Amino acid sequence: MNIYLQIGDRHTMELEASSFTAAMPEASQLYREYRDATGEGFRTFPIGHILFGNEPLAEVSYNGKVWPLGGTAFPRDPSLQPLFDPAMKISALPSR
Repeated sequence: MNIYLQIGDRHTMELEASSFTAAMPEASQLYREYRDATGEGFRTFPIGHILFGNEPLAEVSYNGKVWPLGGTAFPRDPSLQPLFDPAMKISALPSR
């Protein structure tokens, strides 16, 4: 099954990654590129979803961080950590 990045109801693209761990940095980068191309701010630009087939696995917030499902909701649980942070270029998940 393929892994996709879906940005709101605007755009869905297939990722090259073959695992969820590898998909997170790719999805974050593509999301940020698409966001920057629109010039929109966080109030109007939709969150992204990483999908395995049609099944949502994670969310991508405006800053490109990848979160567990529900992680982009506000107010956010302060104990919740991103699965991937592009500023740190690290994943909270072990490589496989």
